[in-house]
Amino acid sequence: MIGDKILLVDDQQEVTGAIARELRKLCMVEGLSMVHARNAKEALEKLGRGKGEYAVILSDLRMEGMNGINLLKVAAERWPDTVRMVLTGMAELESIQDILDAGLHAYLKKPWDREKLVMEMRRAVAVHDLKRKDTEHRAALERVAYTVFHELSESQMQRNILRRAAAYLETGSLNGAR
Repeated sequence: MIGDKILLVDDQQEVTGAIARELRKLCMVEGLSMVHARNAKEALEKLGRGKGEYAVILSDLRMEGMNGINLLKVAAERWPDTVRMVLTGMAELESIQDILDAGLHAYLKKPWDREKLVMEMRRAVAVHDLKRKDTEHRAALERVAYTVFHELSESQMQRNILRRAAAYLETGSLNGAR
């Protein structure tokens, strides 16, 4: 969606530069921009200032300080609509459970296949758009449910008042009204 950003996180600037070149056309078509971070700390700072405008995070697995999986776990908690992907030169991840816990959309290996990278990024952007729409629809439904509940509550109160008024007219006493 226009205005959304892709956050590329890798401690090797040549990697983020190469990925940016691979994704340039997709970003132009989708109205996306790319932001780079050298490590998890910088990525979290940018995400925090971003106010939910990041559609996708593509992070390297191994970095100084916090690793990519832990970064993506934090991102999943704080920005659940942001789609998370990992890119690594490692043949295997330390744990399949780590992937599941981070809620990863995709796991890509270095060197990456250009077509697969673009395809996965396109899918990730589409998933983000669906998540955002789902969040918007849920909020709208909650507003409607709140309004209906309060209108029904007001109707019930009005019925109770009318019932008590009718009972008063019949008996002359509020004590006899239910």
